[in-house]
Amino acid sequence: MSDESTFSNLPEHIVHHILSFLEMANIVRLSFTSKSCRESCVSISSLDFDALQYPTLRGFQDQLTNICERFLFLRNERKLSRLCVHSKFIENRTKSSRVVTMLHMAIGCDVEVLDLEFSREKEWEIFSLPICIFHYGSLKSLTINMHSLNLKFPSALRFSNLQSLSLKSIWLVDECFGESNLTIENSSLERFSMLYSYHPELCHLNISGQKLNEIYVKWRFKSPFSKSVKISTPNLRYLKWVSYITSHNCLGSLMHLERVGTLSTM
Repeated sequence: MSDESTFSNLPEHIVHHILSFLEMANIVRLSFTSKSCRESCVSISSLDFDALQYPTLRGFQDQLTNICERFLFLRNERKLSRLCVHSKFIENRTKSSRVVTMLHMAIGCDVEVLDLEFSREKEWEIFSLPICIFHYGSLKSLTINMHSLNLKFPSALRFSNLQSLSLKSIWLVDECFGESNLTIENSSLERFSMLYSYHPELCHLNISGQKLNEIYVKWRFKSPFSKSVKISTPNLRYLKWVSYITSHNCLGSLMHLERVGTLSTM
């Protein structure tokens, strides 16, 4: 019996356990060796595509995007626990539309954890996440790092079952001009962070949730005047605030608060 036959005849959960020790590059190579190996590789519960490890390889960015699309397509909507996509946008419209397509395919696989990180070579148009991401019931954790790229974000976020939301280095934009609000409201959310995000028109930040126990905010703006923060999280245990102290604050009841960290910065 060949080594390939021995590997292919193993129970699926054992094959997936073995594959969990391999880097994604090696899993991709293995998927090209045979049909049975391809089936085993594309069906693993966690997919990690990180092109930012190789920033100087221009062609590698597109190759990795092709492979990610291929893996998601071949899964045929089988459940996906985690999808990590770290990539650099080189061609604005083409790359952003392909990312949206991949996210739709991931949603079709009932993805539970999304870890997205994108960088750029030059200025580009506004990127919009598919609106279905914000309402899909299977999603438990969403991490977005945009390296100061423009991201269109709904002014009010009400996820179905999200437990963790992390926004980092995002230039928030919306379709309206003038003052705007950002409302994070979720009955199941437990952790929320907004780090190094900039939105000059954002004046009112509202965060509420019965289960929220961790909040970490680094909010950049030029002046605290006309800015307000409302936090309605009765079970909050940890709060870290690195920013100006805004002119209007409403923190509600924080009876369970255990740790607080504040730092006023420019």
